[in-house]
Amino acid sequence: MLLPPLALGFRLLALFGLWGMLVLSGGRDSYGGELGSEIVESGVDTSSGNEFEWSVGYDSHYIFRGEFLQYSTFWTELSYEWEINDTLSLGVTPWFLQSAIADYDEWNFLVDLTATLGETEFTLGYAGFWYPRGDVGAGVGEGSEHEFSVGASRSLGPLTVGVLSAWNYNRDGFYYELSVEYERELSDSLMLTPMVTSGWDHKYYDNGGGWNHMAFLLKVDWAVSSRLTVSPYVAENITSARLENRNDFFGGIQIAMEF
Repeated sequence: MLLPPLALGFRLLALFGLWGMLVLSGGRDSYGGELGSEIVESGVDTSSGNEFEWSVGYDSHYIFRGEFLQYSTFWTELSYEWEINDTLSLGVTPWFLQSAIADYDEWNFLVDLTATLGETEFTLGYAGFWYPRGDVGAGVGEGSEHEFSVGASRSLGPLTVGVLSAWNYNRDGFYYELSVEYERELSDSLMLTPMVTSGWDHKYYDNGGGWNHMAFLLKVDWAVSSRLTVSPYVAENITSARLENRNDFFGGIQIAMEF
């Protein structure tokens, strides 16, 4: 759906206004917070400067923001992080997914600007989604979609708490998410991370709104070397009636190399 310039301006203003409230209240960026290929973040340390990271992965279920889309998918991405200064960084990530059992593929292009202030990170993001088959999931949706997001993350003792708000231009709907994760170092090369996320929306999936899903994830990051990390995970995703009352238990693996 195309919006008049004035309506588009009001929605962007509301989105950036929410970011301003997050700055005042603290919180977290959990862009992605989604299950499937983008929930498993690399355990490789990328804090040393401008760097590329190449990742490949497999997911038994492709689930994005609580919504089941496909079974058995492979994906790959190439991420570049540019450290603008001590507090600002810009990330650019092209991403591709292909189903192993269905005629489905997907291209994403992600851009995020992150500001680090003490223990808190604030992020502004853009995501473009392109569906070469002209649909998404079970044949419903747009040939392409565009989203703008704001988020924040903050360490609270041993926990990292995050919030996210995303506005989908094509759907003219909002998605909101809260996440909590805990990192436990098992050894010099192994990190265990349990994570819980819960999502709400307003006209994001349909004309309704409210709570839509809760997800539980457990992953292990194995730093094979200083530049190579292997991250298997298992997860459970529980949805509301608006997302078909599904209860999916699934898993996958990511391999990430920094260079």
